[in-house]
Amino acid sequence: MIMFNKTFFLMAIIAALLSKVKVSWADSVLTWQDCVIIAEKNNPEFMTAREKVRQYEERIKISQSKLYPQVTADASTSLTDQGDKSTSLGLSGRQLVYDGKKTSYEIKIAEENLKAAEYDLMIISAGVRYELQKAFSGLFKAQEYLVLTEEIIKIREQSLRLVQLRYDAGREHKGSLLTSQANLAKAQFDAGHALRNLETSRYQLLNILGMDAFQNIRVKGSFEFLTDTSILPDYQKIIEENPYIWKLVSEKISAEHEVSATKADYYPDIYASVSAKRNDNSLSSNNDFSAGLSVSMPLFDGGLRKAELSSAQSAVKQKEADLNMTQNDILLSLVSSWNGLQDAISGLSVQGKYLQASEERAKIAEAQYESGLISFDTWTIIEDELVTNKKKYLDAKTDILLSEANWLYAKGVQINQ
Repeated sequence: MIMFNKTFFLMAIIAALLSKVKVSWADSVLTWQDCVIIAEKNNPEFMTAREKVRQYEERIKISQSKLYPQVTADASTSLTDQGDKSTSLGLSGRQLVYDGKKTSYEIKIAEENLKAAEYDLMIISAGVRYELQKAFSGLFKAQEYLVLTEEIIKIREQSLRLVQLRYDAGREHKGSLLTSQANLAKAQFDAGHALRNLETSRYQLLNILGMDAFQNIRVKGSFEFLTDTSILPDYQKIIEENPYIWKLVSEKISAEHEVSATKADYYPDIYASVSAKRNDNSLSSNNDFSAGLSVSMPLFDGGLRKAELSSAQSAVKQKEADLNMTQNDILLSLVSSWNGLQDAISGLSVQGKYLQASEERAKIAEAQYESGLISFDTWTIIEDELVTNKKKYLDAKTDILLSEANWLYAKGVQINQ
């Protein structure tokens, strides 16, 4: 009876810990939509990707600025030892007339790079959604597992009471009693482990959300999945709509424009220029005005232009190869994740049947053991199967959420979709 009392003492400690956890959660319950809103605002990867888009927007303006007149003003004044003062004021302007359309191609390159950055933001959005869904499901499972450990503790307590009564009556040996006590101790350990795992899962979610790591939160959700698995997906259409493909297409087009811009280096650069200047000194003053055209064209560059053109043409071939390879990779990922989701759904159905059978067997076995119709060894095996199948069923429900997350990530579904 001393061992039995110690067991209840440990149970009181576990119950106190569980009650504290529930109280600390009370004012910090987040739904999936809450997490989406917070992640879009605070996630560091999102913030980095958005700033990259802004940078590429400005690079278009930088490229476009070459098409406008470049105006420069200058002024100077000087004083000699004899006290003569000289002042000069000037204004000059320069306008690009012709450069083989190089500037136009550079603008197109900047525009395609902006598109690629926007598609990259979509890709990061899909990645953040994937990580968020995993972290959200992980914390939700940790919460459910904590509840399950309480249920298992009650099962082990009931079993220990029954074995204790039979042992006190001389109808059960000490080995059975010690085994029951060990089973309860294991259940209590699992409860403590569940608390620690819940803390880890909470930190993982807070990290994805970009929130203060010391906030106490829990999530509110369910094990329902949204994907309609009754309709076979159109893989070709999904691939064509994947933002990663769009990004590679933009990068390929940008590389093609780079080839055209490099070819423009073989043409002359022509600028129109105008300048006006006024010089004043102690003896006289005069005004200068000039206008004209300037033409420049490299005659020998040691093979620089040829090498740059060859490099640009090679980059186009690389982008084409990347595009083909990525299409195949995405197709493989789609097929694998879709089949994984189907397996997870089927696995849940099978595990549900095992759990139902275990629950029914456990009820019958407990009554048989209490009546002395079966031995402790037989009964404890059946009860262990019940506990194991309860855990496996929870794992199977979580596997569906994770499998759906893999499927949505392979499709390129973004966080706000």
